[in-house]
Amino acid sequence: VKPAEAIQGVKTEETKEEGKETSHAASLMGSITIGGALVDMDQKSAKAGEYSGLDNDMTYLVGEADLSYNNASMYLDFRGSNLGLENRNAYIESGRYGKYNIYLEYDEAIHLISNNARTPFDGSGSANLALPAGFVKGNSTLNMTSLAGSKNVDLSLERKAGTAGFSVALGRDITLKGSYKREEKDGRKQLGGTIGYLGAAILPEPVDYTTDELRTTLAYNGKAAQAEIAYHLSTFTDNNDSLFWANPFNDNPATGRNSLPPDNRYQKISLSGGANLPYSSRISAVAEYGEMRQDENLLPYSNNASTVISTPLPVASADAKITTTHLMLNLASKPISRLSLDAKYRYYKTKNETPMNLFQYVADDSGGSSQPTTSGANAVYNLPYDYVQNQFKMDASYYIFRGSTLKAGYDHDIIGRDYREVAKTTEDTYKVRLSSRAIPSAFVSADYSHSLRNIDGAYDASRVYDSVHTASYIASLPVAQHFSNNPELNMFDIAGRDRQKYGAKISLFGAQDTSVGVAVNNQVDDYDTTLGLKDSSNTSYTLDFSISPAESVTVYTFYTKEKISYDIAGRQFTTGTSSVTDTLWNWSADNDNDVNTAGIGSTVDFMDKKLTIAADYSYSESEGSIKFSSGGSAPVDMPNLNTYIHKFKANGKYKINDIVTAGVGYEIEKYSSDDWSTNGIDPASSAVSNLLALTGSTGEYLAQKGIVYLSYNF
Repeated sequence: VKPAEAIQGVKTEETKEEGKETSHAASLMGSITIGGALVDMDQKSAKAGEYSGLDNDMTYLVGEADLSYNNASMYLDFRGSNLGLENRNAYIESGRYGKYNIYLEYDEAIHLISNNARTPFDGSGSANLALPAGFVKGNSTLNMTSLAGSKNVDLSLERKAGTAGFSVALGRDITLKGSYKREEKDGRKQLGGTIGYLGAAILPEPVDYTTDELRTTLAYNGKAAQAEIAYHLSTFTDNNDSLFWANPFNDNPATGRNSLPPDNRYQKISLSGGANLPYSSRISAVAEYGEMRQDENLLPYSNNASTVISTPLPVASADAKITTTHLMLNLASKPISRLSLDAKYRYYKTKNETPMNLFQYVADDSGGSSQPTTSGANAVYNLPYDYVQNQFKMDASYYIFRGSTLKAGYDHDIIGRDYREVAKTTEDTYKVRLSSRAIPSAFVSADYSHSLRNIDGAYDASRVYDSVHTASYIASLPVAQHFSNNPELNMFDIAGRDRQKYGAKISLFGAQDTSVGVAVNNQVDDYDTTLGLKDSSNTSYTLDFSISPAESVTVYTFYTKEKISYDIAGRQFTTGTSSVTDTLWNWSADNDNDVNTAGIGSTVDFMDKKLTIAADYSYSESEGSIKFSSGGSAPVDMPNLNTYIHKFKANGKYKINDIVTAGVGYEIEKYSSDDWSTNGIDPASSAVSNLLALTGSTGEYLAQKGIVYLSYNF
């Protein structure tokens, strides 16, 4: 089934001509598949059906369709996939070749998050979570003796979207397109909430979103030049502005309140085009302007009636507004037969017009703290973050000799930022790639790139700190204390970085359709930081092999190993003490992740290809480790995190005649995970004294599925 994007719009030139050739007779072409499937699981598992909904013992309809009806110059297409599942899609389109079309699309998607969640709250799925009558509060979860009565709650998200659109040819080379899409997302997911002094809770957050999108495009598609103007409008509505929840801990306030995603809208107008130039050259350009707005009412400083608010919110709404400007210019040329050149310039800018206001936040909602004065630490300004990016890319490709091409490129990237510790970063990247088919039975390629990112000036934590706080508060502090994070900590996205990437691939082809492939890829990042992310690396190796010892038999196997590691340096400190610079308080964490995946499979044809049987098995294991070191103590390393997945699939198809094909299939999957972060932490239990947990460990499952179906082709 083709993606909807690939089949929307006026039919292609090839299809137009096909329609003319077959306009003398009506015809119906395509296929319909219908059948049933049985799923058997040893236990219910959201992980097993994370994106299919198949999380328990069940049966479902197997339904697929790909139909096309033509009558003279008119056509009607229908495509449907996964029609019996909760991630189904259906698309219907009708029109006249080369003139117009209209289409409708319906799409569903499911995301299962957890099936073992438990919560003491009543009202799960709503914006008001209450504690049941008789619930025993406590200074910690150890004192909450009624947690055993907590209720099961499934965490999952369901998305449903419907789209209607059209396309009409206004002239020989002019097309008008338009579409409207409404998407609704419902369900429950996890949200963390802190309250008072004593603890926190993971809450079932209600999800009730609606997104409306309108798109319209007017395009000119001539042979030598093309142009398009488009408009896009998107509005997002959350039917819950906040989540109220009763405090299960024995302190104030009695009720907590968490904000939820606010309503917002986005619109963009764009103009793009391209033209052919002499000497096998082409120029193209894009100009776009967008605007994002959000004006929902702000939540109050406190949800505690006993908290005295002497200074109200400075504004009722953030009145947030960000505009974006995007410009792109691309020039491609082939000045001589062996040489191709491509140059691109891209400009992207955000302009944050959200007003800056001073907010005097209450540190906690217990009622024991007063609202800070304007010279207090919790009197802060909201910052209208902005950035502007300029990119230049130049690539060249030269055909050296038979089947061999050398490519080289250079990228220059400048990003300027407001309200960050670094005002500007500059990155230069050099790339080279060599590929060759000079030997008929082999393909070889190798590539290398080196990127160097530098910061403009010194990394200065006070740039942000001084902008957030009031002048009176800043004046009360020593200069050395103008920071939130340790001043030696460099954030990785704006730190100096040296990145090197290389890759190589060899593919060999021999008799009996034999192929052997070997590939290696590596990326190493070295950050210019004292504290923070120091370095990271990602290395992968792949080996694959396939052979067809007979025309009716194919066998293949593969193995991939991936290793991901990164090192972090930190320092424990207390603001205003010598520990800020004392290296004896340094600590480091080495993170290593190893993933091994292997598989083998075969396809065999019998009875002059009337019967086809295929089977494959794959195995994947991953191991993650975190090891600590410290200058002042002997820390304990975290236990390893291990995950294993076994998958086996087998299917057979028998061609009863030229029209009807019967098929059967069987799948089995075994999953297990040993995760130290969730092992032994039961949901809604006293396992963690200051946290009321919502979900437990993913655990393991064994899932089997059998399928029978008939396909009708015509």
